[in-house]
Amino acid sequence: MATFVSGLYVGTFGSRTLNINVSGNISRNGTTVTLTSISCYLYSTNGGTWWAADPRTWGLRAPGGEAVSTSVPYSPSAGSRTFSLPNLSFYLDNLATSCTMYVTGPDGNFAFTLWGIPQGAIAPLGLNVSISSVADTSASFSVSLSSYGTPSAANGRYIEAAILGSSIYGNPYRYNTAKNTASSTITVSNTSSAGATALTIVGNTQYHYGAYANNTSMSISTVKGTFITRPAYITSITANDVGQGEVYFTVNHATEGSAEAVTTELSYDQDAWQTVSDEFHLTLSEQTTLYVRRTNSSGSTPVFSISVTPSTRVKLYGSVNSQSKEIHKLYGSVNGQSVRIRKLYASVNGRSKLIFVENIDPWSSRGSGTAGDPYVISSDYGDTIL
Repeated sequence: MATFVSGLYVGTFGSRTLNINVSGNISRNGTTVTLTSISCYLYSTNGGTWWAADPRTWGLRAPGGEAVSTSVPYSPSAGSRTFSLPNLSFYLDNLATSCTMYVTGPDGNFAFTLWGIPQGAIAPLGLNVSISSVADTSASFSVSLSSYGTPSAANGRYIEAAILGSSIYGNPYRYNTAKNTASSTITVSNTSSAGATALTIVGNTQYHYGAYANNTSMSISTVKGTFITRPAYITSITANDVGQGEVYFTVNHATEGSAEAVTTELSYDQDAWQTVSDEFHLTLSEQTTLYVRRTNSSGSTPVFSISVTPSTRVKLYGSVNSQSKEIHKLYGSVNGQSVRIRKLYASVNGRSKLIFVENIDPWSSRGSGTAGDPYVISSDYGDTIL
């Protein structure tokens, strides 16, 4: 039990000078200070007794006006009185550890300083955040805190990382937390918690990032800077084989922003890379595995691979009205009769080489692979019509 005040003058009664001692317990929860078990000892400093027919009201008042009181009866032959007051709770700034209180009595209000108040909540200190890694629709951040402040060990305290839609910590944003720790690597994505206004994270887009800390009573936040997400990841690559080893490729990916120019890169060995567009054309002579990625200043997407076996459809051309035209049907004389020629071979480097196959159903692309599509796979050793 603490002594709030001792020997405080609180007036006179007749020829008697009255002083008071006040004691009790002090506790605190955040900005709320509570006094309990309040005991008051009222006494005359110059001896003797006092008497009064009617009770007198004595009490205690806090800085904000919060007050408690009780009625104290006077009686003959009494040189002192001991009485209790109800519990008193009042607001006090977190950093304050003392305040001015008042004893209230028949002769007025008498001020004293109440010392020994526990310190209130103190905001966390030293919040910092840095980028650990960046993906297309997520990022990981290293968050640290030098101190949780007060209360420093409260269960439920946490640090938080966030991807923000503006330079202000708050909506629209996505965030994730780590509880009861002062440092952690935290990943934020489109499945993370959102504020009242959710943020959708997409590739190749600039965002702000920041951190937040809460010790269950007070909190702080910081917005550290900006970053750009990686390009949208490749979802598929379509290959359109038009024959003669010619294959047209289209790189497909999710919707993305335009923060930077994105480069599409192609490799045959994942060592040497060359720049291509999202639609590019290659002439291939054999089965080939291609590796494709997309890159901006934040890094590259995961490598997407596709293996292609090109068709080598042979074609024969002739002159029609002085223009080169593909021959779809070829005729020759057999026993004096005109006969359709389905395949035509010629000698190439001393070996038989297929130079023409009838195009039964002319097409400009390789087709769907259904019956009736005259696919031709050929080699130096012969050919097969599929």
